[in-house]
Amino acid sequence: MTFLNESRKKYPWRKEPIPPYFALDTRKLSTKVQSALSGIQKNSLTPIEIAYPAFATSVGLAVQPYVSMSPRPGYSFHISQYYFLVAESGDGKSPAVKSALAPHIAHDKQLRELYKQEEVRFLAQEQIHKEKVKRLKAKIRKNQNDASLAQGLEEEFLELNAAKPVPPRDRSLIMNNVTPEALLHALKEPNSSVALLSDEAGNLLNSRLFSNFAALNSLWSAGLPQVVDRKTSESYSIGQAKVALFVSVQYGPFKNYCDHAGTLARDSGLFARCWMSSAHVHHRQPLVLFENQDDGKLELEAFHTRVNQLRERGAVPGHKRDLAFSASARKLWIERFNAFQLLIQPGEKYFEIRDFIKKHMENVSRHAAMLHVFEYDHTDEVSVDTLEQALVVGEWYIQHFIELMVPKPGPPQELLDGEVLIEWLYEYCHTEGNDRISKSKLEGFGPSALRRRSRLNPALIFLEAHGMIRFEDNFHIGARNPTRYIVVTSSEQHQSRRFASALRNMGKSR
Repeated sequence: MTFLNESRKKYPWRKEPIPPYFALDTRKLSTKVQSALSGIQKNSLTPIEIAYPAFATSVGLAVQPYVSMSPRPGYSFHISQYYFLVAESGDGKSPAVKSALAPHIAHDKQLRELYKQEEVRFLAQEQIHKEKVKRLKAKIRKNQNDASLAQGLEEEFLELNAAKPVPPRDRSLIMNNVTPEALLHALKEPNSSVALLSDEAGNLLNSRLFSNFAALNSLWSAGLPQVVDRKTSESYSIGQAKVALFVSVQYGPFKNYCDHAGTLARDSGLFARCWMSSAHVHHRQPLVLFENQDDGKLELEAFHTRVNQLRERGAVPGHKRDLAFSASARKLWIERFNAFQLLIQPGEKYFEIRDFIKKHMENVSRHAAMLHVFEYDHTDEVSVDTLEQALVVGEWYIQHFIELMVPKPGPPQELLDGEVLIEWLYEYCHTEGNDRISKSKLEGFGPSALRRRSRLNPALIFLEAHGMIRFEDNFHIGARNPTRYIVVTSSEQHQSRRFASALRNMGKSR
């Protein structure tokens, strides 16, 4: 893939291979989920590859504060998920996010207005407190020789200091382009919940936040509390925080990131925790177009109403839902979990993405819990039907992860060397006014990288096999062995067509 991208302009016969088409069969999802997706797609005119993670992030943000999932006894976790989307500019990332997360965006607007009012009140209270402290300190200095009076003033000072105004907290749910410190501060209170979003994540990928793999991994895993040490302010710990992540990035910045830090992100386990998808124009589903002026308004309004209901329930103190699979669903989950363990062994189907597969069934469990809460209010038992829906979505994300993260084999060395050699031969023939060169001369004066026979001979055989050169052996008087000549048989105008044919044939053989 890298070879093809770098040389497309130099070698016009090379064309980037069309990625396979991964279709998410939404017919296997529930009617309510289909309706929500339809509303988002019709309103934003985006493919399912963009609409689905936007839908899941919106529902997940609403329910993650109070929902936990236990796929088997003694094994429980929160249901936050990380989504990573690779899409091109103009694909409708921002419209999809705005359509799906509109309830949260409106809610955050109200919270920010309230925060501004509280901040104005806090600044006034802080000023009043400072004046009180200033006057009390003056009294203490004035009466420091009077032990009984000084003791009373000191007690009053301690009480005043304890009553120091506390700055208000911005309780917005959605955070964009934040620093690691700002994210951790937002999660300071117990059971905090936020969504970290970026619809142009090129800068986010290179930020300090995204390089802090350990923090992001820990927030996903919800392991031991994170202790945040501060030199100039009070230290604190973060426990049971829930963070939903949805970032989208163009292919160019994503490729650059993978070239420089992708190995670290993969090895650290961050990408293994993400459900990644690509809205590549060749393998995404077709755009949804307007049908009889139907912009999905009714479907979208029903979705927004449901999301608001779910979020408001999380605001009720003590409200919690601890989900578990039904007996049949647990049996299916264990079967799939064991099957995946076999498929990540050396030589098996998913060995190259074993890091991702090891986290996959937990992600499936979280997703099934999200779908269940979106559908049902009065039962905490996740059915086998809901689990099967999550497995369908999960399989779709597996295929996208393979496409994005598993290296593709490039052209063989003999083809690369053949291109260099045929260009050199054309230049030589044009300069010398001849159509041939002896092999001995080629070995001494040809391209420096091809003067070793281990590289030159395979390149010559490749060119001969594809009709661009032929060999001639001429016997000279007195010579013990014939002189081998390389004769150029193809013109430059036929070169592109023959190399393209060679690439196609090699692709079929592989």
